[in-house]
Order: sequence, then structure tokens, then C-alpha cells
Amino acid sequence: MKPKHNTRISMGCIKPLAIAISCVFSSMVLATTPSLSGPSQAVAGDIVQLKGHHLPLNSSLRIEVHSDDSSHSELIEVGADGSTNFQLYTSVEGTYRVLMFDEQHQLITSTLVLVRPAGD
Repeated sequence: MKPKHNTRISMGCIKPLAIAISCVFSSMVLATTPSLSGPSQAVAGDIVQLKGHHLPLNSSLRIEVHSDDSSHSELIEVGADGSTNFQLYTSVEGTYRVLMFDEQHQLITSTLVLVRPAGD
């Protein structure tokens, strides 16, 4: 006579398993969210290096920079790995808002850099 195997899963095991699975999937989703990373503070006159991650592969994106006294935009190229680099020139103190738009003109990510006066 063969021994019977208990194939029932206890309810106590299901909840931790469900939590673990949801953590894995949510981290996968978050890992692919477009982002700009770099310093959040600078001194007027600094060149701030910003890096874009998880961007549309091999695409051209528009960067807009808005500061307290001006704004400008430029096109940047994204590599085959979905990343790019951008240099933010901080000529005067204030808040610099950097916006990144895709080819359909949809905002995909943004960041702020707070710039204090030189000599402070």
C-alpha cells in the first residue's frame, strides 16, 4: 500500500507566497520606469551631470529646462541600452526643472535641481 501524500497547501503558506510574488512583480515594474538621476543640489556655475535610465531604446527625446529666469529645450539621443547623459548648466541660483518628453510629446520623467548662489 502506497503512503498518501498530503498535497493540500495550508492557508498560512498562501499569504507569504502571494506577498513574495507581488514584490517580485512590482520591483520588475519599478525597475523599468524611466528616470533621471543626479544631484538634487548644486552651486551656480556648476555643470550637473544627469543620467537617464530605462528610456525608449534608440530614440530621440526632448529635454526642457525651466529655471526661474529662462527656459530652453534640446534633443538628446538614447542608446541601445535605454540610457543617456545630459549636462545641466546652472548659470544662476534658483530651481531648475528638467523635463523629458518622448517622440509623441508625452512627459516621461522629470527632476528638480536646487541651485544656490556661488560663494555660499
